[in-house]
Amino acid sequence: MTPIILLIGLVIGLVAGYTLISWRNRSKYLAIAEYWVYLPADKMPSQDAMMTRMISENPFAKPRSQPIGPAEGLIFSDIRLHMALVLKHKNEHLFRPDRFALAEGFSPEALQSLNNAKSLVKIRFASEEPISDRRYIQFLPYATEATMALGEGHFMYDLKQDRIYSRDQLHQELTTDNNANRADLHLRAEFLSEAESNRVVTRGLAKLGLEDFETAPLPIDFKVLSVQIVEKALEQIWQSGTIPVQMEIEAFGDTFIFNFERRRNQPLLAKIQRMSAI
Repeated sequence: MTPIILLIGLVIGLVAGYTLISWRNRSKYLAIAEYWVYLPADKMPSQDAMMTRMISENPFAKPRSQPIGPAEGLIFSDIRLHMALVLKHKNEHLFRPDRFALAEGFSPEALQSLNNAKSLVKIRFASEEPISDRRYIQFLPYATEATMALGEGHFMYDLKQDRIYSRDQLHQELTTDNNANRADLHLRAEFLSEAESNRVVTRGLAKLGLEDFETAPLPIDFKVLSVQIVEKALEQIWQSGTIPVQMEIEAFGDTFIFNFERRRNQPLLAKIQRMSAI
């Protein structure tokens, strides 16, 4: 075997080894939030117009409470932010009603807006590195609202929360409380009733780089209570930014213990134990 062949083999081996090590050590962290804003025209608002509405002419600003300031405005130039116009005639599959059939809030009004839409604006923020602050969480709902207002859109789809917001609903949410960094605007719990089991699943934790979870099977008469205590758990997780192995939730005079278990190729499992107050 000639020295050249040996050298080539050595180089290929080194490259393959480096690739394998890099693949094994790659970060599994991913924080991602994505919104689709459906518009009746085939043009997206300019960034300048969005910045003006969000910062200097923000309709949700209150005395001593400016929701989007210079710090949040810098997200516009962050490489982790991606905004793109998607045309209906080139991407019909993103405009089909069946895509939203199970989404929270999909109404006849949203269906009509979907039928009339000619485009959508994708607003996505994604990071493979842990994020030290939540400016992006505050920024995104306002960027979405500005896109709807300036583009005369009537609804948007929060992909990670799997929820539809009408323009009026989002406007009311931000009018009532202009702090967009709150759990109820980004997360939700949903009770799923299926033939084999009933359970509560969560939507939206990917925005913090966390796994959504599902509960162990629950009795059907536990539906309302289970959703409420999972929502309380989500609020606590949202505040801490982590999912512990175990956590306690106080609700309705009782203490509920959540034990989280990781499963291979399955969602994170939450087992709930009720500890009655003495």
